[in-house]
Amino acid sequence: QYIAPERLDSRAEDARADIYSLACVLYECLTGHPPFEEDTMARLVAAHLSTPPPRPSTTQPNVPPAVDEVIATGMAKDPDQRYATTVEFADAARDAITEPIQRPAANPTRIRETQPAPNVATDQPATVKAASPPPAKPAPLARPAPPTPARPGGISRRLLIAVIVGAVIFVVLPLAGIAVTVVGQHISSSPPTSSPTSKSQTVLPFTGLDHPYGVAVDAASTVYVTDNGNHRVVKLAAGSSSQEVLPFTGLSFPDGVAVDAAGNLYVADSGNKRVLKLAAGSSSQEVLPFTGLFEPDGVAVDAAGTLYITDHVGNPRVVKLAAGSSSQEVLPFTGLSFLGGVAVDTAGNLYVADSGNKRVLKLAAGSSSQEVLPFTGLSEPHGVAVDTAGTLYITDYDNKRVVKLAAGSSSQEVPFTGLSFPYGVAVDAAGTLYVTDYGYGQVLKLPTK
Repeated sequence: QYIAPERLDSRAEDARADIYSLACVLYECLTGHPPFEEDTMARLVAAHLSTPPPRPSTTQPNVPPAVDEVIATGMAKDPDQRYATTVEFADAARDAITEPIQRPAANPTRIRETQPAPNVATDQPATVKAASPPPAKPAPLARPAPPTPARPGGISRRLLIAVIVGAVIFVVLPLAGIAVTVVGQHISSSPPTSSPTSKSQTVLPFTGLDHPYGVAVDAASTVYVTDNGNHRVVKLAAGSSSQEVLPFTGLSFPDGVAVDAAGNLYVADSGNKRVLKLAAGSSSQEVLPFTGLFEPDGVAVDAAGTLYITDHVGNPRVVKLAAGSSSQEVLPFTGLSFLGGVAVDTAGNLYVADSGNKRVLKLAAGSSSQEVLPFTGLSEPHGVAVDTAGTLYITDYDNKRVVKLAAGSSSQEVPFTGLSFPYGVAVDAAGTLYVTDYGYGQVLKLPTK
């Protein structure tokens, strides 16, 4: 339950692997369950290798939001993104739990639901799911029993957290045998505000999102988001402040989403190992004839209605299904590992986030030979989008950034700031970007022209 990603593959490991395990232990101390609960060993391994760290405050509202960032850093997939020592980890945990404590409301026996930190344009309420059978996909985890009201003279929740943190540190530190250096670190617990420029990023008014994953945008700038933890797909029309839940049924951890020129919507229903279509104006979904999928993730559709799906784990591959066909085709990518998103441009060139190999691949239309694109310093590429000019946008969630690579260029840019765990990305005809931030539970919009 606590094994670091580098211990599961061929990467070299050092003491930072123990930091990862320690962060997993701390997460379980705070929530009552391990960070990833899977029904098979293969899925548990996949979760540790590629699923972003869960936020303890999502399932345990009394955990300060700053602790989310401590867990996220301690459980970063890339060891270079973690704390260097256990003492640095302990310092960060201490800082996270020493926020000022608000005086309770007039009725001292009433416990208020703790909300995530307010963002730039909207307040996202915390959401809680009912317990469910063992999932086929890493899920926002079942909520423990609610805390009882504190009595006068009783231990406070923050003090309890401090005791847990101290206990974990003092148990693991002697066992790890790690040379330590004391380094103070302060972590922001809330989404930073954007500066008021003509191209500043804004937060779209979606509400109640629990781990937003995929995002798509149609010709009318209507935005579609897979709300992974709530097992639903939500839609926000351009200029609207009221979202709509789309009439998909029986979803289990939906991931990628795409929309075609006619307004038909396609969703990777990851937990059910299938891909669904919701025709424009319809209230009845259709299961598309893909076969043998293990965990469908990314979805893209071209102008002819041909669908492209990335199969994340098990048998990592990219499959293609022509419009009206019942026979899929496996595309000639090679050496794939833990696939993320996929995108297709107007010329039919295909782009895939090969997350396990920290790279982005291109398969030119009609070609059987893939090309590694010149992105640099990627840690966990996932979302992929391409605009009409051929400019690529990639979410690099462990590095908390989105990178942009113009067609024919080898110089990347980072257009967004202040992200937690960016996951999905989409771009509309006007060049406006949309990004799901898995860590902060929000969707961001940024004009680029």
